[in-house]
Amino acid sequence: MKKLIIVGAGGFGREVAEWARQNPAYGTYWEIEGFIDDNLNALNGFSSELKIIESIKNWQPGKDHLHVIAIGNTKTKKAIVEGLISKGAKFISLIHPTVIIASSAEIGIGSVICPFSVISANAKIGKYVIINLNCAIGHDAKIEDWCTLSSFCDVTGKVKIGSGTYMGSHAAVVPKVRVGCDVNIGAGSIVVTNIKDNSRVFGIPARRLSI
Repeated sequence: MKKLIIVGAGGFGREVAEWARQNPAYGTYWEIEGFIDDNLNALNGFSSELKIIESIKNWQPGKDHLHVIAIGNTKTKKAIVEGLISKGAKFISLIHPTVIIASSAEIGIGSVICPFSVISANAKIGKYVIINLNCAIGHDAKIEDWCTLSSFCDVTGKVKIGSGTYMGSHAAVVPKVRVGCDVNIGAGSIVVTNIKDNSRVFGIPARRLSI
């Protein structure tokens, strides 16, 4: 049986551990070996059956190891995944059984989709994308690699989200809008116009922040 390694032992990592136990592959194709995290004290004060078995920087993947990324920060996530892949790590996607996925949708390797989210017709989800609880991805929407969507985000029809973009909780993008790469959309914001690369936006409607 394969051994699943959860990369990141923070709050989201502990959530991913819970969702992993509810995955049909748990106990049939893989078992959870534990976390890797450069903060070896990340679980202190929390109840967890799983342990941090090694730091990320010192981790050496074995042939039976599978990995799932559990780090929300998009730049950190990308750097860690690329570093582990260079050591031979194999990543899987982890999709909770309550997620509704259209038969025409596409989901890239290494992505994590949490409970009660919906991926609609012809939507395309890139590689190593995190979609947290109760998100809705509309028809023909495209979310590029490395993005992170916090809980209750709404990406409506024909929206494009550029790579490395982060959406805070309850953020929404109206139909056909284009969001650039490495954008940070603040919690509760509603994006109604196209957003340039490397922008930070917040508000209703979302406006670019100068800081």
